[in-house]
Amino acid sequence: MKRVLLLWVLGVGWLTAVILSTPLFAQTEPVPVADYWQTLADLRALVAELAADEGAAAAVADYGVALSAVAAELEMITAVTLPDGRTIPIQSTFLVSELTAANPDLTRLAHLLDALLAEQASWPAPGITYDATAMAAILSREEFSYTPESENILQRLWRDFTRQLRELLARFLELTGLNGVLPTALNVAGAVALAFVIYYAIRGLIADFSASSRLDEDGLEGEFLTAELALKRAEELSTGGDYRTAVRYLYLSSLLLLEERGLLRYDRSLTNREYLRTIAHQPRLTAVLRQVIDVFDRVWYGFQPISKESYEAFARQVDSLKQQKGEGE
Repeated sequence: MKRVLLLWVLGVGWLTAVILSTPLFAQTEPVPVADYWQTLADLRALVAELAADEGAAAAVADYGVALSAVAAELEMITAVTLPDGRTIPIQSTFLVSELTAANPDLTRLAHLLDALLAEQASWPAPGITYDATAMAAILSREEFSYTPESENILQRLWRDFTRQLRELLARFLELTGLNGVLPTALNVAGAVALAFVIYYAIRGLIADFSASSRLDEDGLEGEFLTAELALKRAEELSTGGDYRTAVRYLYLSSLLLLEERGLLRYDRSLTNREYLRTIAHQPRLTAVLRQVIDVFDRVWYGFQPISKESYEAFARQVDSLKQQKGEGE
């Protein structure tokens, strides 16, 4: 139950991170193209200012809020109006992703903005005229004939909700000064939570292996484990309904009995398949032991459920194994 709760908390944290990484509000009206270029110029100046103070801790803490605020403003600009009245769509996704990165690269941002601003004088090209009829014919081709996928009402509501949530959080961090501390704290908390998950998983595996090892080494109430004691323990466990552990002891009793008869050498360091190889020169015994091992492996190591009827069938297989004699006898 604790593991499930811990995984649920991690899932909620991941969902929150996804929500906070979504864009803010979308612009519904185009802005003058001059305002768009001014926004880029102001951003270039801000990047230069931050780069100049990059060594100061206070400046580093302000990166997130300052650049995220400009990213939000750019994302709100989805179209610009040209001096001649035309409207052109604007897509700033790539630039926004650079601004909202965990560790913004100021040098890369500066080069990117310089390249964009260098196009200001030639974009859009002035005086361009085109044949409206020819353009209409081109746009009517099949490759241009598609219907853009529109958002449904739930998608719009979810987009607006996540953008409002991000804006509120950005304002909260700016007012409280936690913009530089909170991400670090969340990272530390996530690392600690992940460490706990790994710890509990490893502890469970170690416990399973330890239990398996003790079954090899321990007898009943500290006594040395013999074929008779293992059989007695299997009968007690099966009576109590613990058929999985009963299968384990019943299998051990068969190996110990075969050792007492000199048909194989019981060694805790050997695997089940290695036992089969040691008696490969006795085909009949090998065939019966292989059937017993197949059932044991599925139940004990594969955690296959076993019913009372299945256990009784396994017990009959073990009885058949115990009746085997050496090939020369």
